[in-house]
Amino acid sequence: YWMPDQEIDKPRAVAFHLPSFYSPFVSLSKVAADFLNAEQVRDTDKQEYLSRRMNFVTQHEARAWKEKKRSADLEELRSYISDYPGGEAPEGTVALTMGVDMQKDYFLYSVRACGRFDGETWQTVTIDYGRIESWEDLREFITKATYPINSSDQSMAIYRIALDTGGGESVDSSMTRTEEAYLFLSKFPPGRVFGIKGASKRPAKSITVSKIDALPSTNQRIRTQHLFLLDTAAFKDLLWERIEDGSHIFAADTGDDYLKQLLAEEKVLERGRYIWKQKGTHNHYLDIEMMHEAMNSSLWKPALQALRAPQGIIGEAEQQTRGKSPGQGKKRNETRTKPSWFNNR
Repeated sequence: YWMPDQEIDKPRAVAFHLPSFYSPFVSLSKVAADFLNAEQVRDTDKQEYLSRRMNFVTQHEARAWKEKKRSADLEELRSYISDYPGGEAPEGTVALTMGVDMQKDYFLYSVRACGRFDGETWQTVTIDYGRIESWEDLREFITKATYPINSSDQSMAIYRIALDTGGGESVDSSMTRTEEAYLFLSKFPPGRVFGIKGASKRPAKSITVSKIDALPSTNQRIRTQHLFLLDTAAFKDLLWERIEDGSHIFAADTGDDYLKQLLAEEKVLERGRYIWKQKGTHNHYLDIEMMHEAMNSSLWKPALQALRAPQGIIGEAEQQTRGKSPGQGKKRNETRTKPSWFNNR
């Protein structure tokens, strides 16, 4: 029998809140289909999975959707370090992505390998990270860097690069760092190096695209380029979902310097909603991992999961003309100011 949540004398309306599978107006096949519809993208598109899963929980199970409050510690994060060697693309890698966070007078970056390393499940692993000093060094890194494929005599170039275009005044010119970034991006052919920016307000879609064809302050014309506006909170949620379910891991030589920055923000309840809030330490590598999640999303075309063959395969002859791979023989630390191949070019 039904029991009221509250005893009200002479109620004017009575409402029932119950799962849809009790209703004669919703078929059990519809309930099952919506459940399976979410499960089929669990391993390929976390963003879409969360959206479909939330729909099932709220519309069919009649339960409130609760955001997870992220509270991982350093010890837990270390548990996600894998046996994959740093500076190498695991066998089964389909593409390499690179995220670049622009600082006032230098850059931080990391490189991810994306693929099906066990032959089935889509997975990503951070295989390299570090600091680059100048625009010219960054251009050389993007142009020349390759990573050897484990258990193979081949190497891979980076397939997709995202550069954060947000920034203040430059220390080297009268331009802003944002304008320097636009000029830098305009020198690359379309389709490989992209500018990104965090959306100021939470957008309807986690990725929206606008066009830039002039510098903001001088209106100087530049080659038209696409600027990707990202829902940073959504992609940080996805990052932690993937870390916690094991679909994103870290190379064996990943240091605490990297992991600590992933813990620089926490999700807290403020004014009735969960938001990401910085705890006072540097969060640059967290921002970079967020960029990787965006590049890994099905909303960023072409979707990496849809690629049928590995991208950017480099033969031995071409590898010799590019120089030493940046991951070979490198000890990772924050004091490294140039890629290890820089002096060998």
